[in-house]
Amino acid sequence: MLSCTRCLAMSQAYPLGERPHWSSFWKRDKSYPSVRPGHPVEAVNRRLRKSTREWQRYHGFGNSAMSQGLAKEIPDWEYADGTPGTASMSNYHFLYYKNKLLFQIIKSAALVEQRLAEGTMPKIPGTRSSRDWDPQIPLFLEDSDDCGQHAPPNAIALDLSEISDLKMKRMPLILDNRKRHMTRESLVPRVPTLTRAMKEDWKPSPSLR
Repeated sequence: MLSCTRCLAMSQAYPLGERPHWSSFWKRDKSYPSVRPGHPVEAVNRRLRKSTREWQRYHGFGNSAMSQGLAKEIPDWEYADGTPGTASMSNYHFLYYKNKLLFQIIKSAALVEQRLAEGTMPKIPGTRSSRDWDPQIPLFLEDSDDCGQHAPPNAIALDLSEISDLKMKRMPLILDNRKRHMTRESLVPRVPTLTRAMKEDWKPSPSLR
């Protein structure tokens, strides 16, 4: 009853659709920029890749263990009449992570086949991680990255190797590696050899007599 009386009073005070001056306070000013963006938010926040859980749902593993897939369908054991046994959480988790590990192995094998087709597989697995994993890899191999490229050498180590090579009268390591197809020649100037004519013309100095 109170609301009807209030509406009647407003219609009598402001006839012909007029509104009080304070009613425009709630209207939004068109000149002020809107809070909402002019483009849809879904197009901005769209993810261009699937998350781990989405891939698990895509391959039928579910969000977590024991929710979907073989771990949910195959029971731990059953009675002689075929009645499935009680739920074993350890077996469910084992089957779930076994399926997940199998998917990772298939994915890594596909990556290896792709790299073999592209020719980017390292010829010698000389990485430090692979050497720690496989003790059959000899230790004298130089470290290389996943693409088979050697790691950038240290400047101090290069300087020390050059100094030691010059002292030992050998070719520096960099030139030796770059000119492996050429004959090895020392950078130290050779001592001229004495010919037979030089030996015949040689006479001892008076100080030596």
